[in-house]
Amino acid sequence: MEKQNGPSLFTSLLQILFPEDCLICGQLRMPGERALCRLCLYNRFERLDPDREALRLFLPVRILFRCAMWRFDKGGDIRELLHHLKYGHVAGLGWDLGYELGRHSRESIRVNRLVSQNRPLLVPVPLHPATERKRGYNQAVVIARGVSAATGWPVLEKGVVTRVRQTDSQTGLSLEERRENVRGVFRAEPDPGWRHHLPILVDDVFTTGATTFELMKSIVEAGAERSGILTVAEA
Repeated sequence: MEKQNGPSLFTSLLQILFPEDCLICGQLRMPGERALCRLCLYNRFERLDPDREALRLFLPVRILFRCAMWRFDKGGDIRELLHHLKYGHVAGLGWDLGYELGRHSRESIRVNRLVSQNRPLLVPVPLHPATERKRGYNQAVVIARGVSAATGWPVLEKGVVTRVRQTDSQTGLSLEERRENVRGVFRAEPDPGWRHHLPILVDDVFTTGATTFELMKSIVEAGAERSGILTVAEA
């Protein structure tokens, strides 16, 4: 059989599913780079100090720390990046961001001290099943898996914490409206084992905390004594 010239159908499909250009700057990625080139990953966004005192302010007493990697820029590159993650079916991007978030959190003296005194357990903020089916995956789960790869912290088994009803988008809502929108939306399976872990809630963006605080509440009701929060960005 005569050998065909040009890329195979499989190679062409891979190029469509996993384009070789950086999602932000559009430049060709080098070997070893995934969704983003290293220049964008390390220099494009405002990286936050993982030990800054602000991490300890305005948190419920049971949340020991809150750590975000980047400052969220409304209408900017991070918003576009997270839009790709949620709606563009680029799950690999979530793993990349999670891996960098895991490395970032390990740079925090405070986080390292708390984790060394407890048994960390990554808890992705769950989506409603209908929303997850529509998107194809839960971006928080993919981020958590990246964090786990960088830190060795295990990810909570799916189904232990669930979102029991769909909610409206939090965008444009006031703080009180956000809180009411997610009130009672999560359910965690009661288990005495919660007391032996430090649940670390994982999501893409921390805005007002309404969602993660409500999730923390359900975990506490299930038996946990305290928790932490990790997000890619904070608004």
